[in-house]
Amino acid sequence: MTKLPSNGDDYKLFVDDPSNVGIVRSVKEWKALLETPNNPLNTLSPEVIQAFSDSLVFEPGGLAHAEYGMLADTLTYRQFEEVWACFGISMAYFGDVKDFYCRAPKQCDFRTGSVCTIYCQGGKSE
Repeated sequence: MTKLPSNGDDYKLFVDDPSNVGIVRSVKEWKALLETPNNPLNTLSPEVIQAFSDSLVFEPGGLAHAEYGMLADTLTYRQFEEVWACFGISMAYFGDVKDFYCRAPKQCDFRTGSVCTIYCQGGKSE
């Protein structure tokens, strides 16, 4: 895979570029990935997979929000890294967006165990 971007502006350019194939940009693409042998969550229980999947919020272009606490407790670092790579998120960019949630358009507020990316346009109800 191509080197993943390390900041929000580069992340948006990367995900918006249709030549970067294999990046999950929608619920439909996420569900399709879960059906493949390359599923990065294949070692987890169906309940954890469902909880993570239910937390995903996509806006036009890419992932806006996710809850990751259930993954951090059960995956190795490498597996955790592979999950975020599916969305085009490097661990450097993850470090910038972790522990924030998408409260309102372009407003990421602190919350442990959440991710809020540059695609935050809506709100994630609590």
